[in-house]
Amino acid sequence: MSAPLTLGFVTPRHGRDVVGGAEAVMAEAAHGLAERGHPVEILTTCARDHETWANAHEPGVSHDGELLVRRFRCVTDTPGRDRAHLGDRILRGEAVSLADQQRWVNDSLRVPDLWHHVLDNAHTYRALVFAPYLFWTTYAVSQIDPSRSIVMPCLHDEPMARLEIFAPVLERSRGLWFLTEPEADLARSLRRLPARHEVVGAGIGIHDRHDPKRFVTEFGIDRPFLYYAGRREWGKGWLDLLAAFEQVAPGHPDNVVLVTSGAGDVDVPPSLRGRVVDVGFLSDTQRDNAMAA
Repeated sequence: MSAPLTLGFVTPRHGRDVVGGAEAVMAEAAHGLAERGHPVEILTTCARDHETWANAHEPGVSHDGELLVRRFRCVTDTPGRDRAHLGDRILRGEAVSLADQQRWVNDSLRVPDLWHHVLDNAHTYRALVFAPYLFWTTYAVSQIDPSRSIVMPCLHDEPMARLEIFAPVLERSRGLWFLTEPEADLARSLRRLPARHEVVGAGIGIHDRHDPKRFVTEFGIDRPFLYYAGRREWGKGWLDLLAAFEQVAPGHPDNVVLVTSGAGDVDVPPSLRGRVVDVGFLSDTQRDNAMAA
């Protein structure tokens, strides 16, 4: 009896020091399948930072628990001017030619060794799972063998989702894995979806207990607080959150603070100094204790 074919999860970054929703869901799914006896590989880049795409890890094969991890070097040898200029036009909703869309998507990271690995070895995988739709690792690599490509797009209602270059990613893949019904509804409104598409969601590990008192003691938080965990950046709504908190915080009777953990700079307006507490990058246990608190 022949050995079962491997499941490959293709993600732009992987590691316990990576802050990213799509990366987290892919890692959790891959670990869960591996723990259930499926052969699983992670195909990813050597990058840790999604802004610079600097190669922080060595290329090659390593292990993360039961997972085999294959890392490939990022290439960022273009100046990025096309991406910045065209990105502004795309965000404004302007019409951008297909050629310019291709210039935009290629004027960032590219991972040619990953592309060639999948080109040469796609037939050895039972399926290749890609996420999110917006990155080169999904745009370029998922189209090599669409018959084996499952895309978890992590789709947002944003101008980039309407770009022509992403039509084949969503329409020609073997299947689409949606996280929510609203995401699936958005995709149906934008594209003619393949027959196989499902709202699968994402698994969540449930711990036996949490320790909220430990979190507030560890970080000296002695007031009611709101909590934000993730990337502190414009695309995740961080600036909108600060603007909203700036409006409500002064009149709050309990002197509530905003506690935040994750990656990215925490630049706050002068009116919020002392009202925003950055606790840095937390372990999974610390993060869960923070949510419980």
